[in-house]
Amino acid sequence: MSSLIETVPRDVLRYIAFLCSSSSTLEPPVAIYHLLQTSSAIYRSLNVPATPDLYAYIFFTKFDMQATFRRYRRRMTDSALAVELLRRSQLLRRSHRLDFSPDYLLQDLWAGLWIFLENDGLNQQQLSAVNFPNFILNLARNTLAELHPDGRTSSPILRHLIVWLLCLSLPRHLILDMSKQDRNELYSLIFPYIFLSSNKMTESRVPTTPLCQTVPFLGQEIGGGGSSTRRLYGTNNPSHVCIYYLRQDPSVPDPSTAAINLAFVILESTPVKVPYHLPETRAIATANQLSGPTKEDYYSLASYKTPLPSDNDSCTRLDQAHSLVTEGSQKYDVEFGCILRSLDDRGISDTFDYIPGTMTGLWEGVFRTVDALSGGLSSSIPFTPLFSALIMKPMQCKLVEYVCSVGDSLSNPSKKGEDVWLDPIRLVAKSDCEIIAQGRTYRKYVQGPADANRRPAQVPKSPYDVILLGEV
Repeated sequence: MSSLIETVPRDVLRYIAFLCSSSSTLEPPVAIYHLLQTSSAIYRSLNVPATPDLYAYIFFTKFDMQATFRRYRRRMTDSALAVELLRRSQLLRRSHRLDFSPDYLLQDLWAGLWIFLENDGLNQQQLSAVNFPNFILNLARNTLAELHPDGRTSSPILRHLIVWLLCLSLPRHLILDMSKQDRNELYSLIFPYIFLSSNKMTESRVPTTPLCQTVPFLGQEIGGGGSSTRRLYGTNNPSHVCIYYLRQDPSVPDPSTAAINLAFVILESTPVKVPYHLPETRAIATANQLSGPTKEDYYSLASYKTPLPSDNDSCTRLDQAHSLVTEGSQKYDVEFGCILRSLDDRGISDTFDYIPGTMTGLWEGVFRTVDALSGGLSSSIPFTPLFSALIMKPMQCKLVEYVCSVGDSLSNPSKKGEDVWLDPIRLVAKSDCEIIAQGRTYRKYVQGPADANRRPAQVPKSPYDVILLGEV
């Protein structure tokens, strides 16, 4: 005997399913899963292949979409949004349950990376609701320190992705509130990755191709034998991952950037010890004909704080007069440009272009020196890093940018999404405002601070190169 609910018109049934699944923004869409289990007729009417638009609408209620419109000038298809909803729900479910199983782990973490890259507020709330920072911390303890009996470790891309997710998800206050033992442990885990830049790691960029496999129904059981694993959608292939119905080769920027940011926050948790015998200010020292540092100098060193992406007030903590400081998903456009650009490589947006003027000016801060890691990450010798940096000194760096239009030249490194390090000896100074490199003339950027929302008037719209010169 058929259920009375099966007699409900299909459009009304879809509306009921939408209301049940979107009534609470931060709750997983389990209501529609329960509805699918009521009868086979309803299952056929409301499964993902039959109603991708329904799941796309649910996606709109639970995740940010502003970044997609801003970056690609279009919206994703209903099918792409539907499968992405399932994939992200899998990650949130894994985080909530503290599931560290290796099956589909890379795929789930890749979905987590995209949640951060598209975060404009709502995505962060979703991750906070399932305590994602706690999940990634525990996963890092299980994975970054993992050593198999034969000496192998987990895949490099998985470990690099975890380091980046640590940097993106851990707020500064969480690290400062840790016990000293926990901070030491975290520092030991990320310490080896500080030196990976010496390996000349680069961010690979490969074409994306449609994922040629049928989208399984919601709740489909996969697996063999008597035990089956519930898996909604995704790939367990370590060579590629899926995003928005497209296949990508997993690749992240140099993890040393993420590791250094985390290391600075950890080191800043230890108060700077100020010698008691020093004069309070420079004026007092001058009046007493004393040279050397003062307490005021030490306080100045301690005043520099490293903001992390997940800090709600990270933008206000920086120089508010600098209009380039961006919020939300905009702050990832350049750093993760190769990953984001691969989703739509038609060149319709200059969102991922570096904005000249970003680095121009005088920068102040501190630098630290630490012991280099001998033996590399593959070394089987146990390594315990020094928790305290050997040296911390103030630093000033004056940076100047030179810009050159390169047209459609295939040798344009910016067009390839790569950074090129030029030997200063190969640069010829034509004047104070111009330099010549590789046969091109680069003009000094002299405009005020860059605006993150518009291109400077003196910068051409065609592809361009930027040479950055600095003096410490």
